[in-house]
Amino acid sequence: MENITRKSFLCIKNIYPLGEKVDVITTITLAKRKREDKVVITTFDGLGVIGKSSGERYEFLESQNSDAEELLRMRQFLQEATLEEKQAFIRDIQYWYIVDPDYNMRFGH
Repeated sequence: MENITRKSFLCIKNIYPLGEKVDVITTITLAKRKREDKVVITTFDGLGVIGKSSGERYEFLESQNSDAEELLRMRQFLQEATLEEKQAFIRDIQYWYIVDPDYNMRFGH
């Protein structure tokens, strides 16, 4: 794992040299434009998943409930999902449960 982390760090360091300010919004906007023709599954964050085959997105409950029934439904989806569907699921679940604008209000932070 350490080797992968080091390789990732070196790759990012080559793209963004130390001391250089990065305009995050511009960087993400450019990434979205660059990827839009290659996206096979859309995601909540707008970046989508690039891959070989299209697929279905997991339909999260509006209530954002994560009881045993919902966890079972997630598990079943992932057991049958393609690589692209799993990637979209991971990106969406992080967005849906963590980046949601009401997250801090609902959890008392």
